[in-house]
Amino acid sequence: EIPRESSVIGRYSTLPYYKELEEDLLYNDSGLINSYRQHNWIASFEYYHAVKPYTFETWTDENFFTCDYPGPFVVKGKTNSRKFQWDRLMFAKDKRTALEISAELCNDGLIGPQGIIYRKYEPLKLVEIGLNGLPFSHEFRFFFFKEKRLAHGYYWSLARNPEGITIDRKGISFARRIAKLLAPHLTFFV
Repeated sequence: EIPRESSVIGRYSTLPYYKELEEDLLYNDSGLINSYRQHNWIASFEYYHAVKPYTFETWTDENFFTCDYPGPFVVKGKTNSRKFQWDRLMFAKDKRTALEISAELCNDGLIGPQGIIYRKYEPLKLVEIGLNGLPFSHEFRFFFFKEKRLAHGYYWSLARNPEGITIDRKGISFARRIAKLLAPHLTFFV
């Protein structure tokens, strides 16, 4: 039902069939805005190396044993998380708890196949506390087409009073700097 020659933004509903959707769209001269290769660069967490100096230190199952940081951690899939179960399936006070959460997430049909990552927990500027202790922080989501910023907004739309939360020019400038690092690898990204 997608019109011919459309450019499609694949979201979570495409998982785990991104490659198959890319092939299906060829039948009506359409395509995904990010190729399967580009999608994999994000989904497999390869992008971490491009932004490593600017983001939280992260370990995978393959190298978590080398981690000498005692915690706390954020434990999640390479793409998705169970953030709404923050206190049980995402926040780990120490390595032992991180491994326990990881074991449970490995049995999750969406998250397990992605592979698990362990991120150093860094508290951000807190706005409010949500369900299950989930911290709603002063975080923003930016949408880019290559290096062009299309839009941005406060990440936690579930917050009780998000209207007054803004980001300054320094934050926008930082997002543009990160976009320059990612744009050579992707067409569209958030």
